[in-house]
Amino acid sequence: MRGLARAGVTIAGETGPFGAADMQRLVTAASFLEGGFTLDQLASAIADRALSFEFADAFQLEPTERTGRTMAEFAAAIGEPIERLREVYGAFGLPLPDPTTPTGVVEEELVTAFLRAWRIASDADATTRAARIVGDSARRAAEGWIELYVEQVSRPHLAREDTYEAYAKATIEPAAHLVELAPRLLVWLQQRHSTKAMRAVNLELFEEDLVARQVIPERPPDLPLIAFVDLVGYTRMTEAQGDARAVYAAARLQSLAETAANRHDGRVVKLLGDGALLRFGNPGSAAAALLALVDEVPAAGLGPAHIGLERGPVVERDGDVFGRTVNLAARLSGAASGGQVLLGPAASDAIVDDHRYAVVDVGTRELKGFASPIRVHQLQPAEGR
Repeated sequence: MRGLARAGVTIAGETGPFGAADMQRLVTAASFLEGGFTLDQLASAIADRALSFEFADAFQLEPTERTGRTMAEFAAAIGEPIERLREVYGAFGLPLPDPTTPTGVVEEELVTAFLRAWRIASDADATTRAARIVGDSARRAAEGWIELYVEQVSRPHLAREDTYEAYAKATIEPAAHLVELAPRLLVWLQQRHSTKAMRAVNLELFEEDLVARQVIPERPPDLPLIAFVDLVGYTRMTEAQGDARAVYAAARLQSLAETAANRHDGRVVKLLGDGALLRFGNPGSAAAALLALVDEVPAAGLGPAHIGLERGPVVERDGDVFGRTVNLAARLSGAASGGQVLLGPAASDAIVDDHRYAVVDVGTRELKGFASPIRVHQLQPAEGR
């Protein structure tokens, strides 16, 4: 610690007391040392004003009050094996605690509440799944914001500012504002999405109850439509134009897919680098969204897209979808040429009577993973549209 102080990491002198801000700077500096840099390198960079820890405390969590007990003692107090806690922390995406790891007051409060809330689940694996869902969401949001800020703000300023002081003045204050904004924004968004999801579940459960009590007849199953959208020649683009262009193309495609899905009552289930997996509830909406995409993707300078669409049952788990319908949509996308939307049998049956679209038989295809040839149709706008 004193060596870091001598290097100029802290405000306190070599023998002076360390304040809370100093401790945050020391923790940040220690991460440089853990990353393989030497104390001499840090000291030299600080002396040359190429590096400063002056603002490090603006981006660190406030020190949390310790409980005075270890993780093993915490586990014993709540009646959970230490390995169970390690499993949950791993699903959160956090470092795995060992039995001697000290615990914080807020940490114990939240982890205890989380475990108590999910203890009611019938599946013992539900707690780990829940931890993974919230952990992945938090990690993606945190890493994504920081990476975007570095790309759009930090690196451009580093390239044009002469000194670290000028760079810090231009970037630190807005970065600190974003760090403060992120958790409040995430809470608000979580509440909005939770309200929407709960309303949908309430309607579904109420309808199931009415059907069970024979108040209303059971409706035919509302089978979803699953689409895979991919860019043609993405690997060649990466080789010819570099990774930066490939990343831009993938991000632009993802943005177009999200816009098309939102506009036509669908949603993006997940993003796949150079593609996206989309889900729709209505055949006409799916057709409109996908035909719009095959026009918009090349218009955005990304080259053509190829799309596969099928309708059928899926297995839903933790926000993702699985099953034969998903596999067939993926295979159809791989079989499509640039600018084509290929339909599986169930999707073509669902769309064929919609006079806004033409469903053209293109024969049977041998698709990997399917024992029998699949009858395939191509989706097109109806003549004159």
